[in-house]
Amino acid sequence: MDRAESVGQADVLQELGDTLNNKSTSITEDLMQPNNRSAQDPIRFLPRLDNQWLELYGRITGTDGYIYGGAEGAPHEGTTERLSVLIDEWDVAHSRYLKLLENELQRFNNTVERLGLPAIVLPRRGRLVS
Repeated sequence: MDRAESVGQADVLQELGDTLNNKSTSITEDLMQPNNRSAQDPIRFLPRLDNQWLELYGRITGTDGYIYGGAEGAPHEGTTERLSVLIDEWDVAHSRYLKLLENELQRFNNTVERLGLPAIVLPRRGRLVS
């Protein structure tokens, strides 16, 4: 913001930055529960999409065939129905994320460029998994 202040455009960038921050926080909170800090917090705060996917994965791949998929080991009908719902919820969150990148982030970057300010570029990280 110091650079934007030097050209008298801090208010413009602050507003765009706040919008970008608020929308990205909203998407993050749809995907994961930010309030989980202790072992009891998952009881206090509703699980988000990440925990629901993990629970479903455990139900499908669990080692006890009777509990996780009946005696035959196939997933119960409710499990496959839940998968369909979670895919739909993921599609909504993913769409919001792509719109954020294509609209808000692009608008912010275009404004930074128009003002002649240097872009903030994160260094590339090496591969974590081979």
